[in-house]
Parts: sequence; structure tokens; C-alpha cells
Amino acid sequence: MAVTMTFLISETFTDSLARLTGDEQKAVKTTAFDSAQLPLATDH
Repeated sequence: MAVTMTFLISETFTDSLARLTGDEQKAVKTTAFDSAQLPLATDH
């Protein structure tokens, strides 16, 4: 069963991201992307 999920990034997230160093931005972007890719939790 395919699950479609809309992924939105708020303006405050991108504003905060802009204040980080390049390495910090990379870590945050990777974490945010990985979190979005996790399958939905199920009870089985």
C-alpha cells in the first residue's frame, strides 16, 4: 500500500536554517529529510 505524504517547510524553519553554519545546515537538512522518509508507525 503506497502512502502519500505532503511535506511542508515553514518560513520560520528556513529563516532559522539560514542562521546556521554550512555544516550545521547540512546536518539539519539531512535529519529533516530522513525524518520525512520514515515509514508511518503501525500497530502490527
